[in-house]
Amino acid sequence: MNQKFVELGIDDGLKSYLEGLGYRIKKVFPSESYNCTFLVEHDRYSGLRVVKATSIDHWTKLYNQSEWIREKKNTGMVPKVELVSQSSQFCHYEMEYLDDAENLFSFIHKSSLHQIEKTFDRVFTFLKDHVHTSSPLEIRDDGARDYIHRKILHKLDESEAHLPLLAKFTRQQTVSINGTDYCGPRRLVEALLNDAAALRKVATFRPSFLHGDLTVENILISPSGPYLLDPNDENILSSRALDYAKLYQSLESGYEFMRLTKVLRFDEQRLDFDLEISDVYTKVFDLVQLRVQEALRPDE
Repeated sequence: MNQKFVELGIDDGLKSYLEGLGYRIKKVFPSESYNCTFLVEHDRYSGLRVVKATSIDHWTKLYNQSEWIREKKNTGMVPKVELVSQSSQFCHYEMEYLDDAENLFSFIHKSSLHQIEKTFDRVFTFLKDHVHTSSPLEIRDDGARDYIHRKILHKLDESEAHLPLLAKFTRQQTVSINGTDYCGPRRLVEALLNDAAALRKVATFRPSFLHGDLTVENILISPSGPYLLDPNDENILSSRALDYAKLYQSLESGYEFMRLTKVLRFDEQRLDFDLEISDVYTKVFDLVQLRVQEALRPDE
């Protein structure tokens, strides 16, 4: 269950809400957002389905996510949304369970490079034909500052509230990560906010519809091909580059490996960890990078 929900006491309420609707919860999937994902049974149908649920405070995001999926139901690359519902406290949507699908991370590590290449070609074609749009360049100076405050500083505040040691680390002028000295996180953000040229670069983009959270873990692979999950519409600077940056986050930065990494040392000035990214991730990043260069204009 989502740790934030556990701390807020929402987890039991969510379970009671779903059970009151007749769902039998078979599994709860780990989550790092305010949406919780359940594998469920119900007397209305045979077999299993997936339910995404959250508190009513986050209804808009959950509803928009379900609508994004519904709008693309005929593409063959999203699961079918069967039901959307809400109460005074909670809300949820129900979608098909792809019991023959596996996550892209596993697929990458057991498939040939040719199979992986074909899969990413389908993902890029889907984005081009059904998601991304091309618009004139815009400059949104206020949007850049808003983005930094909401997406970086707000998340730092939330994380520091849960981890006092992290608060000490992020507020240092200089920190050491795996033996290399870097500017402290909050000092770095402050420097960005005071750099007019850098802010203007962030604020200049071509607005587009997006998936919004296109990491490796949000792509499933079934025998019929890839399925995209968990779109996110909370993107202030909605450039197509953001979708590709999310893939870079996975394939170049090793996001999925980082989540499995053991921290060797962490104190208020130093962080040491042992991160090993597989060779196949590096090869897949190279082929994805070529496709990104073909998909984006030079000014994006």
